[in-house]
Amino acid sequence: MLSGIMIVLDEEECVARALDSFVAYMDEVIVVDGGSKDRTKEIVSSYEKVQLYERAWTDDYSEQRNFALEKTKGDWIFYLDADEYILPYVGRNLKRLMELDFDAVAFIYKNFVDGWMTNLLDENWHVKLFRNYCRFAGKYHESPDGYKNMRRCNLEIYHDKTLQQQRLDDMHYWDLGQIPPEGWVKEDGKWVYKPSG
Repeated sequence: MLSGIMIVLDEEECVARALDSFVAYMDEVIVVDGGSKDRTKEIVSSYEKVQLYERAWTDDYSEQRNFALEKTKGDWIFYLDADEYILPYVGRNLKRLMELDFDAVAFIYKNFVDGWMTNLLDENWHVKLFRNYCRFAGKYHESPDGYKNMRRCNLEIYHDKTLQQQRLDDMHYWDLGQIPPEGWVKEDGKWVYKPSG
């Protein structure tokens, strides 16, 4: 059995694209909302296969994802973020990967901002499919942990957002403790760019 999971918070602009891309290939889908104020919960609830849970956001991505994992019944987990999606050929091949002799699979990760691919020259792999005894680790930029035999595959995950959405995400990570690029400082509770010189 394959369970899909997703955590969301104010994702009305992109969550339908993500769910449309992978729900059909899952045996169940668990979505955990961290307190959305927009139409995210309404959109998510419109999918018959999706089970929606609410859990207050605590600034810890692994806590939220592991909460979702506790609600699943599948032997395998596939997860996407609301600003990610897969193409149909990827979904059709997920259960074939589950038949092979390993416990986690990394996918080629293609990152786009405003239609421009930002990792054009860099190899980027993300573990997105894993056996359900793994759990997430890391407060942010978290990833599944606890697998013993991970393999890379040639299937792709697309991460696609606007520059404005990306900047908001960056600022959120900086608030959580990630060091911002040179020139970004926080003044009166807001991040502003002040180039040197």
